[in-house]
Amino acid sequence: MPSHAFYVPSVAPYCLIAFNIDFTVILGTIAQENVVVLVALACASALFAGFVLYMSWKKRTIMALLRQMQLSGTTFVLGPEIGSYRGATALYGRVKCDGIIALTDTFLLFAPFIGKKKEIPLKDFQRVDVTDKFLGQYRMGMQVLVLRAETCEVGFFVNDINRWQTTLTCYMRKIREVS
Repeated sequence: MPSHAFYVPSVAPYCLIAFNIDFTVILGTIAQENVVVLVALACASALFAGFVLYMSWKKRTIMALLRQMQLSGTTFVLGPEIGSYRGATALYGRVKCDGIIALTDTFLLFAPFIGKKKEIPLKDFQRVDVTDKFLGQYRMGMQVLVLRAETCEVGFFVNDINRWQTTLTCYMRKIREVS
């Protein structure tokens, strides 16, 4: 047996005795940490599974709403596409929700994923604006398409907001000319 101080088998037992290390405490601590890690992994897995289920439900709902709108026989000027209802000052409710938005030549149709369809007649509105803030709320980088009337305002998030604003303004002008 070598006599130098770095020989591990001869030094290790004396170090453990000299420092009075209790292996049961060390193993208990390691076991507790493993339980915490396992619980955290189980929670993360449950959240991920819930998210996957929600996304698959949302996709099926979107496809069903799109199919229903396309089979309704209505001619759409814009859409149907995914949009977000941002509330209204009166008449249409303030509850925000996601759904399918579409424009016909006489009304704007919004079908939420959960809830009743909203048919918003264009004849009731005077103008369409794009704003950063609606109903006192601001979403960074998101602009809101706002239909304005004397009695209420209605807001939406849509893709290609400038196309929606131009088309809505054009159809509102046509409706006022006919009336």
